[in-house]
Amino acid sequence: MTEFSRIADFIQSYADNISKVLGLDVTILDEQGIRVSGTGYYQELIGLPAPEGSFFRMILQTGQPGMIFDMKKNESQCMNCKFLQQCRELATIGFPVHKREKTVGVIGIIGFSPEQKEKMLHHSEKWTPFLQHISSLIEHKLLELDAEREKSCHIQEEVPEASAPPVYFAQLIGAETGLRDVITKAKKVTNSISTVSLEQMLADYERSVLQRYYADSSFAQDKAAIANELKISLSTLYRKLEKYGLE
Repeated sequence: MTEFSRIADFIQSYADNISKVLGLDVTILDEQGIRVSGTGYYQELIGLPAPEGSFFRMILQTGQPGMIFDMKKNESQCMNCKFLQQCRELATIGFPVHKREKTVGVIGIIGFSPEQKEKMLHHSEKWTPFLQHISSLIEHKLLELDAEREKSCHIQEEVPEASAPPVYFAQLIGAETGLRDVITKAKKVTNSISTVSLEQMLADYERSVLQRYYADSSFAQDKAAIANELKISLSTLYRKLEKYGLE
């Protein structure tokens, strides 16, 4: 069992939402190179391994992010991919998912049309900090599950503990020092690119997701259902709705 098999529904939900907001396809691979999440074309390939020599497998090996806008150039990182001649991708950006410094997966956004490629080229400086934050959120979901499992192993000690709130997608700051460190690093990356505001990107994303669910007649009158669908607590949902004027 890989790390991602524990949170398959969680990451597919994020992939779907990110894809809808960005207008691009999203895919996520686990540490063995198996596609555990995907949208559009890649949704049909969930459960199958990525091709040997592919760009995403290279990211798994190196632990370094990258972007490609011409797969068939001689210097392209895709030149060793076994699927190169059949590849339909026109633009790809990938970012590793780490857990305690170990690479446990890859998240990528992909463009299949000229319009999508142009969008990715035009905003290329924005994608790395955005994917870095999404990667960090996946990591903290894994760490949260580890903490819950460890706690359950010691429950027989009967020592009362204050329950820590779970870390959800919409939350940017948590109680754990590790999370604060990651956010600090993400902000340093953001501040180094003057045209990018990571906080604003995430706020725009968050607002778009909430607006879409809140406009859906099947959810509009059932805030508990919205909270459950978005994997956030009901109290957090109310704060978000108030923040974005959606009450």
